[in-house]
Amino acid sequence: MRLSHPRARTAAVGFVALLPLGLFALPGGPPEPAPPGTVQVSIDYDSATGTLSVSPDPVTVHRRDRVEWGSAAGPWRVVMPSADMPLGPVAHGKGVGAQKGRHAGASVAANAKFGTYKYIVALYDGSEVQILDPDVIVGPGS
Repeated sequence: MRLSHPRARTAAVGFVALLPLGLFALPGGPPEPAPPGTVQVSIDYDSATGTLSVSPDPVTVHRRDRVEWGSAAGPWRVVMPSADMPLGPVAHGKGVGAQKGRHAGASVAANAKFGTYKYIVALYDGSEVQILDPDVIVGPGS
């Protein structure tokens, strides 16, 4: 690539100079660590066996935690069957979802009742929608 315009050369030099400072990141680097109070859940699909899974399962959370789901297998969606569940109205209805390789999440309500709840995970594998109903546990100590 040839940068002939003086402003393009200046911008390129500035970008390269800022890389070591971490102000810009190139794709393919290590994922950013989750902030404290964030629980990450991986949605996985094994096309050889047709098995959809989440990890961890069950996922244990505390009040005010944020749950982040993500999948490298395809577009996905997580839905809470009821608005009075611990992730509340944000994950109820349309739910929370993203495209392949992206993460999205919801926060556990500050007044969530302790207990075990089922939620719905749906993933499009390229030909059909795969469905799973794992557990989320809201534990004490929050």
